Amino acid sequence: MPNMHFMTRMVLPIIRRNKVHTVRFGKRVHRVGEMLYMQHGSRFKPTRFATFPCQRVRKIVLRDWGVTVYNETYHSFVAPARDRFAVCDGFRDWADMLVWLKLRPTEEKSGLLIQWAPAEWEQ
Repeated sequence: MPNMHFMTRMVLPIIRRNKVHTVRFGKRVHRVGEMLYMQHGSRFKPTRFATFPCQRVRKIVLRDWGVTVYNETYHSFVAPARDRFAVCDGFRDWADMLVWLKLRPTEEKSGLLIQWAPAEWEQ
C-alpha cells in the first residue's frame, strides 16, 4: 500500500487534476496498476485526501536547463517543455520547481516520475 505524502500546497492541484504526476527520489519502486494513497499533514497523523491508480512509472532526469523523461523500456525519451512539465507537477512554472528541487547549475537529479493521469505535455 504505497502512501504518498505531499505538501499541503499540492492538495488542491491534485484534487482538481492540475497535478497529474510527481517526481520521487526514494528507493520505493511503484508499480503500474497499484493504488496510490495521497496524504498530507503530520508524518505521524497524516490525512488521506485522494486515491488514484498508478498509470505509468518512468525514469526521469532533471537538470537546471530541462527535463528528460524515459519510456518504460529506457529505449527512447522525451524532453517536454519545461514550464508545461512543471505546471503538470503542481508548480507555477519551471523556476518555481527549481527552487523546490534546490537544483544548482550543472547539477542533475535522477528519479522516478509516478503518474496517475495523462499529462498535457504528452500530447
